[in-house]
Amino acid sequence: MTYNQIVTVLTEATGLQKKDVKNVLTEFQKLVLQEIKSGEKIRIPMIGVLEPKVCQGRKVVLQKKQYSFDTFNTIKLKVGKKAKTYLNTK
Repeated sequence: MTYNQIVTVLTEATGLQKKDVKNVLTEFQKLVLQEIKSGEKIRIPMIGVLEPKVCQGRKVVLQKKQYSFDTFNTIKLKVGKKAKTYLNTK
């Protein structure tokens, strides 16, 4: 689902203007990224927990050439029990 599809569905479901829905999504995105960047977890009800994760750098040798990868930050999603239950019901 694309950003515009999400905006359209939320606009129809809530009766809000498209501009307002876009503002809410933008602020939500800012909030989530600020919290993750500061090392905090974000719990999204019925979906799961987003948490920061540090991937360690490493050195790899392929065909006698050495490659090194720096440490980088990413986001890990732990899917909640309710989401798993919902996805596995017929």
